[in-house]
Amino acid sequence: MAKANEIVGLDCEADVLRGIKVVLATRLAEMCMLRANALNFEDIEGVHDMRVASRRLRSAVGDFSVFVRRRDLRRLKKGIRDVAGALGGVRDEDVAIAALEKLAGKAPAEIADGIERLTDERRRTRDERRGILLNAIAEDRLARIQQQWHVALDEVTLAARWREKSDQTGAGFDHLTFRDAGRIIITERWNELDSLSTALYRPHETIPLHEMRIAAKKLRYAIELFAQCWGDAMIPFAKEIASMQSSLGELHDCDVWIEWLGEMLDWRNGGGENSRVSSPSHEVYRQNRMAAGYLLRHFAGERTKHFRDALAQWGEWEVSNFGTRLAAQLEQHRSAPANAAANQ
Repeated sequence: MAKANEIVGLDCEADVLRGIKVVLATRLAEMCMLRANALNFEDIEGVHDMRVASRRLRSAVGDFSVFVRRRDLRRLKKGIRDVAGALGGVRDEDVAIAALEKLAGKAPAEIADGIERLTDERRRTRDERRGILLNAIAEDRLARIQQQWHVALDEVTLAARWREKSDQTGAGFDHLTFRDAGRIIITERWNELDSLSTALYRPHETIPLHEMRIAAKKLRYAIELFAQCWGDAMIPFAKEIASMQSSLGELHDCDVWIEWLGEMLDWRNGGGENSRVSSPSHEVYRQNRMAAGYLLRHFAGERTKHFRDALAQWGEWEVSNFGTRLAAQLEQHRSAPANAAANQ
């Protein structure tokens, strides 16, 4: 995965609006620079790197949404969603194909044949999604998005609520620093994750766990975004959150597999004998069902492992007061006047 570049020209003590413009311009450029890598289908990591860059960009837009006008936010989101969706569509199939190929290599021969046919289905889907990606990140389309963004960034303005707070303190728009914004955003992201943590006590409810995974991802990206403002002190927090995100992400992947395989088995069984007759052969049908059942058992077992990992780490966070430690670190380098404005 491509590491996010340090943001050149970012001043954590400057006003938040200036920082927002610098960050978004940098993140957009990072994403667009990875286009050639993403179109090199011989190396699937190229799509992954550009997808991660698009996620960082969209996460930053979401983080800054509390500070800028809604109409500015809508303009900034324009075009990026389709790019991220096309990248995600291809990446999902890349990961699925790699997982199936690995499992086929470990499975008995009869089951491996069925897994290979399932893999072929995913390859056909990937080819279709690559066609969508080619259009989504066409050179002229990305150029238009960049042009639209540069215009939008020139015109972006603080939301009324922050202008009012600045006016109340008499300090002007630059009263709220970029570091202050980071403190506010990271705190909100942690509170969101903390409130969703009860999902760990309902292990069979997939949607709450999925929402917790997304919250962990947003918190990690927020910490990485503002890491320059606190230096190396934030690295351990980012690593811990990355570990939690990984466990929840692997758990979610298992849920997706389980749903797909379950629907496949149910569909192929729903037609009874007619379904078997319409298939290429009874033997192929039987092997496909054996492969799907084999995979379903595998991912059900893996899901339990990843759930336990996430639950154990959350327990460790409770014991070590992760939230308190994070809040204490965020208090470093606090700007007293900005704090007063944020709390009004």
